[in-house]
Amino acid sequence: REGGGRRRMRRMQTRANKSGSGEEGETEASAAGSEGEEEEKKKRSTVFNKRLRWKNPMGSACEGLYTGDEEKGKGVFLWTNGDKYVGQVDRSVAHGWGVLSSRRSGDTYNGAFVGGEMHGWGELRFGNGSVYEGSFHKGLADGHGTMTGAGGERYVGGFRNGKAHGRG
Repeated sequence: REGGGRRRMRRMQTRANKSGSGEEGETEASAAGSEGEEEEKKKRSTVFNKRLRWKNPMGSACEGLYTGDEEKGKGVFLWTNGDKYVGQVDRSVAHGWGVLSSRRSGDTYNGAFVGGEMHGWGELRFGNGSVYEGSFHKGLADGHGTMTGAGGERYVGGFRNGKAHGRG
């Protein structure tokens, strides 16, 4: 069962990686305050001063708030099939903390992304009720984690390339 979930999430990640290749649309810059005020805001938190929106020819869309001239900040990716990513982005790719969900399968990943892939710590909830919580490497469960099946069965231990590895 989890094998199908891994394939679905891999397809979602592939779309997340490719979503940055769409055509850029309008860009809006916010009015900047006085330099002193802006420096004070930077000390307290990140100031998102640019909004970027685009839609690619396939109908997928992206909208985000970015800092300066970099496409780095917070974004939302929406795909025509209903899949959605909300979280941190870098160069229009999921990078940092975010939530990726599949409307069709019901799978949802909440965790770290690197270069558009699940990478680092996260929680993957499958549409069938199973949950994996632990380490990911290049989109697959890898390292220490806990897999809890829909019926309550549980494996705690090592994972390698998306599969339980070792005695647990």
